[in-house]
Amino acid sequence: MPDYSKSKILLLGANGVKVNEANSFILPTTIGRAEFLADIKRKYRDYVIGKGKEQPYYSRIDSIGIENLTAVIITEQSCKDKNELNEFLKRTVDLFNNPVEKVIEINKKEIKEITIKRYTDTIRLLQKRINDPSPLFYNNSKLIIAWINTELKSNENKKNYLKALVAVIPVENLVRKIYQAELARLGELQQGIRDKQEKTHKQEENWIDYGEVITKYNELYSIYDKNKKVSVDLIVASFYSGIYFATWRVKELLYLKFRNYDKDKENYIDFQNKQFVLHIYKTEKEYGERRQKIPNAFMKLIKIFITGLKGDYLIENEKGEQSNYYELNNIIKRVYTVSASLLRNIYVTNLFNSGKLTTNSKIKAVALEMRNNPIQTLEYVKFNPSAVEQDTDYTF
Repeated sequence: MPDYSKSKILLLGANGVKVNEANSFILPTTIGRAEFLADIKRKYRDYVIGKGKEQPYYSRIDSIGIENLTAVIITEQSCKDKNELNEFLKRTVDLFNNPVEKVIEINKKEIKEITIKRYTDTIRLLQKRINDPSPLFYNNSKLIIAWINTELKSNENKKNYLKALVAVIPVENLVRKIYQAELARLGELQQGIRDKQEKTHKQEENWIDYGEVITKYNELYSIYDKNKKVSVDLIVASFYSGIYFATWRVKELLYLKFRNYDKDKENYIDFQNKQFVLHIYKTEKEYGERRQKIPNAFMKLIKIFITGLKGDYLIENEKGEQSNYYELNNIIKRVYTVSASLLRNIYVTNLFNSGKLTTNSKIKAVALEMRNNPIQTLEYVKFNPSAVEQDTDYTF
């Protein structure tokens, strides 16, 4: 009886022939049972997935030799029996076309609808950056984790890539646990830094004074004041300057509509009541629908700005479609040179240093505006490395 507990899918080709050439094909096997391998060799043609010139190239996990064949392991999974093995093979075949979308469909119960687009964009960007077009490129976990830890400096960026990988890899795929373990490791590392409330090396390197944030906003506003045209830079700066209200998260603005919205499910601008209404944001399950007053000065800018928009979202791309996470974050960095996450740290740290977070009631008010709990809001306060520890005792 074959052992299916470490089933693998192999890409086979004749010895001396590259496995990505037209005569290669894929078959499933479990390593370690000679009789099963013999059976596979006799019946391998029943498992052919593709032989044409468009045959995709797959990342290698490992290689083995089977007589006159060269086998490259491209993915593996724990299976209980041959039925599960056949299902595993079928899903691999399905991944030939639109692999990310297919896997997301499989994992749909575990993924929020609103994050599917972001995960897809993240995976596509990762494939491009590591230059691997394979539908199963994520199986090369050693290479990908090394790339993430070498090329990405911010722990948040590293975690974003790992979260996307965990989201799109089938639950039963063994390699998924590797990314989960790395995600947990980074989470523990980040929590240790937060406990100290010191700036990380990257934060210290990129940190800008809050006065620079205000100066940049004023520069953009002065341009509007001269020609009465509102740029997307000015609109975005208004959400992240702290002038009108506490700085937003990227996700909140990304899904903000000004027309054709669902009042019960989406983020939108309520022009009649001069409010932002939010249903899609990080802590939505905890706080439900949130409304935020729009100051008259900002409402004036918004009304001018939307006259030139093609679609329904306040922040759109050149095609008039909703911008993705990276496009919006690039605008924020273009304006302020730093990310939205760091701007939230800068904003709260400035409030703390200005003596505006001296009581529980003040902290709670800021936390409510930032859609956080008070403890989480205080974690945004950052001190310079090796600064004297603050002995502030807050209870809620």
